[in-house]
Amino acid sequence: MSRTLLPLLAAVIAAAAPLPLARAGLTADQIAIVYGKQDAQSAALARHYAGKRGVPEAQMLGLDFQGETISRNDYDRKLAGPIRDWLTESKLKDKVRCLLLIRPLPYRVLGSAAPPAVLGYLADVDKDYKSAVQMLEQTRWALEQLAAGTIPKDLPPRQEKLSSSAVLKGLDAISGKAAAAVGAMPDGPAKTQAAGMLYRLWDLAYGPAGVTALAAGRGNPPPPPDVDLAAAKKRDQEARAALAAVPADATREQLVEKFNLAGKTAGLSGQVRSADRDRGQAASSGERAAVDSELSLLWSKEYRLAGGMPNPLNWRYAARPQPDTAPTLMVFRLDGADFDTLTRLVDDSLATEKAGLTGRVYLDLARKGGGYAGYDRDLEKLADLLKQTRLPVTVESTAKLMPAGSGPDCALYCGWYSLRKFVPSVAFKTGAVGWHIASFELQDLRAAKPTTWVPNLIRNGDVATFGSFDEPYLGAFPLPSQFFGLLLTGRYTMAEVFYLTNPQLSWMMSFIGDPLYAPFKADPQLKPSDLPWFHEPEWVK
Repeated sequence: MSRTLLPLLAAVIAAAAPLPLARAGLTADQIAIVYGKQDAQSAALARHYAGKRGVPEAQMLGLDFQGETISRNDYDRKLAGPIRDWLTESKLKDKVRCLLLIRPLPYRVLGSAAPPAVLGYLADVDKDYKSAVQMLEQTRWALEQLAAGTIPKDLPPRQEKLSSSAVLKGLDAISGKAAAAVGAMPDGPAKTQAAGMLYRLWDLAYGPAGVTALAAGRGNPPPPPDVDLAAAKKRDQEARAALAAVPADATREQLVEKFNLAGKTAGLSGQVRSADRDRGQAASSGERAAVDSELSLLWSKEYRLAGGMPNPLNWRYAARPQPDTAPTLMVFRLDGADFDTLTRLVDDSLATEKAGLTGRVYLDLARKGGGYAGYDRDLEKLADLLKQTRLPVTVESTAKLMPAGSGPDCALYCGWYSLRKFVPSVAFKTGAVGWHIASFELQDLRAAKPTTWVPNLIRNGDVATFGSFDEPYLGAFPLPSQFFGLLLTGRYTMAEVFYLTNPQLSWMMSFIGDPLYAPFKADPQLKPSDLPWFHEPEWVK
């Protein structure tokens, strides 16, 4: 059976080393501001932000560009090209780590239709793809039993209409817990049996790459005698080399082979992730992407435009050796409201950062069931984590959306799923941070009366939010427990938190807000040691 795995989402279990209390972090002199040259309000907002935060005037670029959408050709020639040339000629390439784009610069790039070879190969592997998703859900269930201390004997019945992204998130979330649970068992026949099953399940889900990672994880059980790690590493290396040789303009037959090769390195999850990227291309008209997400890869010379790419700054991916040394930019924007509101956003962020953010936390679960249940479980995980803070938490645990006006004094908000239908469930405190999990919520960003969540959140007092202008699939969203967990330490700026937890680039997401905002800097609510899952990558130290 074929198997594969994207490096970004590989389940590498590594204990987090103690983090130093002090760190440099993203600073104002590492930010470059790009604004609309012909728009006086855009230039004024750029100067206001630069003055408040201390961004050098030499790190501001005005471009004659406006509108919501830009073609792929114009993006390359009139936006990305001039920004790249300016940073290079100004000797800022090695200094600037973050771009801040100001309205009215475009926020979405159009793309071309998916190539016939992609559509053909997806049809060829559709049966294997659906079977892989089903088996991964059953594997997730079996790992869940191991994590609870039970040896599974039977598999659950197959389910219909599973979400691959939700299945993968659930699998990744439980795999490490199962490894830790088995590793903590007392030595004896029960542990030997559980360890054998654990390695078989990891091999099925993650292939030889996963097996070697499992064996290397601190506290994990050692491999059984029938697991040959040297052979697993060799198979992994051979499959990766073959994958690297697949050309960017691969034929239908070569893409089918790529699907199979991917499985040989990282299991069924690899097959699904590989196909999901190509399915995203077919569903999203190929090369369509958020401008900000695309600009993050400004210095990458060649990468596949169709579908999302693994985010090299994501904490999981960044912990692995990287074949591409091109720097990755963090990109934020000030957009989605009138310029007075955006100016207020900047000022509120600064004021709150000094005083510290206080108020209540509201988490609104969806209870969609099936493959979506993993995201509800993560919101519940966040609720448990918040018990260690001084912030009171309200959880709407039913399938109903929180009604309008039901959440006073909101400091943090995360909920779902009201598609393109904003509901003012909470009243935001100054400096509040919140986002809603649903597709298309970045649409009508500049409309006078938008119905989507991102522009309405900003206009209702939220100073930091993000969303997608198209269908990103659930796996494109950061996990709430990771995003808010890192934010609550006060250790990282907003840009660092988003890029540490954002799974994909060259995709659909844009973040509205001040990249330097750190609402808990003055009053941390969590310690890094409260996040045992997190391994701090070198780029953020």
